Amino acid sequence: MGNRLKFEDSPYLQQHKDNPVDWFPWGKDAFEKAKNEKKPIFVSIGYSSCHWCHVMERESFENIEIAKLLNENFISIKIDREDRPDLDKHYQTLYNIVYRKGGGWPLSVFLTHEKKPFHIDTYIPPKDNYGKMGITKLISVIKGKYTTQFDKLNLSANKLDEMSKTITPKHEKFIEDSDFIKLFVDGKKRSFDNRFGGFSEAPKFPHTSSLKALSIFGESEVVDTTLRNMAKGGLYDLIDGGFCRYSVDEKWLVPHFEKMTYDNALLLEVYANRFLQTGEKLFKRIAIETAEFLINKMSQDNLFFSASDADTDGEEGKYFTYSFDEVKDKFSEIALKELSLTPYGNFEGKSIVRVESLTNFSDEFKILREIRKDRKYPFVDKKIILSWNSMVIKSLLRLSLIEPKYLDIAIKSLDSLLENLYLDGEFYHSKLFQKDAKILAFLEDYAYFSDMLVEIYQRTLNKKYLDLLEKVLDMAINKFSKDLRWFISENGDFQTEAEIEDSSYPSSVAIIFQSLLSASTLKDHFVFLDIVENCLEQGYYSTYLKYPTAFATLTDVMYRYKKQVMVIKSTKENLEKLKIDSSLFLKKVDSCTNYQICGIANCIASFDNPDEVENFVLNR
Repeated sequence: MGNRLKFEDSPYLQQHKDNPVDWFPWGKDAFEKAKNEKKPIFVSIGYSSCHWCHVMERESFENIEIAKLLNENFISIKIDREDRPDLDKHYQTLYNIVYRKGGGWPLSVFLTHEKKPFHIDTYIPPKDNYGKMGITKLISVIKGKYTTQFDKLNLSANKLDEMSKTITPKHEKFIEDSDFIKLFVDGKKRSFDNRFGGFSEAPKFPHTSSLKALSIFGESEVVDTTLRNMAKGGLYDLIDGGFCRYSVDEKWLVPHFEKMTYDNALLLEVYANRFLQTGEKLFKRIAIETAEFLINKMSQDNLFFSASDADTDGEEGKYFTYSFDEVKDKFSEIALKELSLTPYGNFEGKSIVRVESLTNFSDEFKILREIRKDRKYPFVDKKIILSWNSMVIKSLLRLSLIEPKYLDIAIKSLDSLLENLYLDGEFYHSKLFQKDAKILAFLEDYAYFSDMLVEIYQRTLNKKYLDLLEKVLDMAINKFSKDLRWFISENGDFQTEAEIEDSSYPSSVAIIFQSLLSASTLKDHFVFLDIVENCLEQGYYSTYLKYPTAFATLTDVMYRYKKQVMVIKSTKENLEKLKIDSSLFLKKVDSCTNYQICGIANCIASFDNPDEVENFVLNR
């Protein structure tokens, strides 16, 4: 028979439509029913490729007895965090306030019938385990308190609700201190793993924002050691290309096998940039393979899907790993050893392909790819997200500096993105492939879209992208900025202030600051520069000083702000002769026949040939 989720577009909600739990989507129907029946609300937040979300579904939400308890005692709501990053951010921040640590998915939130949170957790086992109360017992405890101690429970809920409504970072005046880069770099070096790369101990995440910033600040050893180790296999899929979400070990060997589009877009950009800076062929290979993975496995009609699953038929990593029996007769003993294909395996009795020597075993990889062709590919969430597609397009634009064919792909992708998610003068956050867009865009969408527009103007010098950039930034300021503070959504359920620190991907606020700095000189727009200056003067710095390594993208913003973003003005024909690729020196088509180096409303140098310009840029 199913539940109400069968009417929803979200693939994650569709995964739960046949659960015996009487799920509601987030909305007034659920809240009115809870209020009328005076029942507490259970909110479960996750996403389609989340392994532990699948575990909790199998253990609890498909369990008839647990479902019955939930249906009798709660109004249950399912949220796709990719569709509603505003709701997810609000409750993840609340989790951080309660436990003083990061949350994750699935996120489990319990609310009163008036939508006030009184208990929050992540994964909850069916019975007591992992030091946690099982969901069966928890339901009984909450039922008892809701019936006999509601006033006491409601008092706690009121306090927690007030805390959740005042989730705003402490601001302090920005000090233009030349040591801010040193603070960031020294902090990252202290946590750097000299042997395997990356930062801190397992589990290890790529931390692309940190790698990008460290690359800008000249920390080649840290960046390149990490990129080489990630490319050995495990976190990186040597057979199909593309990166998994994170590694559970220090060597980048055993990943959680879901592949997120944003991870791959950001890592593609980092690898492409490092090839442009170093000429190391490995980085070019990984960048191109990652791009081809996104194009071949994660796209259709020039649009990019959000994620592929870790599990196949309920088994984690089934598609990606190899049994020894299926490979032992296909390779020599030496090749088997080089590919880490062993009788005992390196993941639950099977083998994840890994090459310690970083050799490109292209013929062997082809054979392993053929074996996979007979397998069921993991579920792909065909959600189109504006911010994540913008990340991919920008990365393809960066890659086009190495392989020109990707420029045309990027332009076509942008055209398709505008056709699907820019409707009647409004940007939309997401839509299911070949379905209608319903959710209006958030700050992150405007931030990453504007960041991509800066890049596509630099690659094409087409004025229409520069004009669109100005329009998008004006819209973002009007929708999400108030009193020098930036909010995740325009008119959402909660007015949650956007974080300035990086998380799974770079901070939306810091990214839009980068776009504002670029656009301020490209368009001679003092207002854009004033906004960044005033926001930095107003605050964010006290939090930065406490934990500078969390602010890689903001560090880059402060670097650009202090160094000043300049514009090289000349004819399109002249600009196309330049080989300059720098975030501090942008190109802009102008009528002047020589090269003018300009800030906002003033020019500081003039040159007659491209060699002089490039020499000036290198030595400034």
